Amino acid sequence: ALRLASDPAVPLIDVQAHLRHQHLSTTQGYLIARPDDVIARVQAHQATPPRATPAAARWHYDQADLDTLLGGGR
Repeated sequence: ALRLASDPAVPLIDVQAHLRHQHLSTTQGYLIARPDDVIARVQAHQATPPRATPAAARWHYDQADLDTLLGGGR
């Protein structure tokens, strides 16, 4: 069950069905993070370049609307 649950190709819900667990929370007990695997995944993540994020659209406020809303120019 430990090997099956740690295989990324096997969905946890399949492990649940195979073990005949009624609740997924019971099957989650077989999910054990091995320190070597965690370290390798973190290092791989840190080695990948960050994804470019699209530039946020700049907000534009009409000055007349701001004056009306905030009482500017009075």
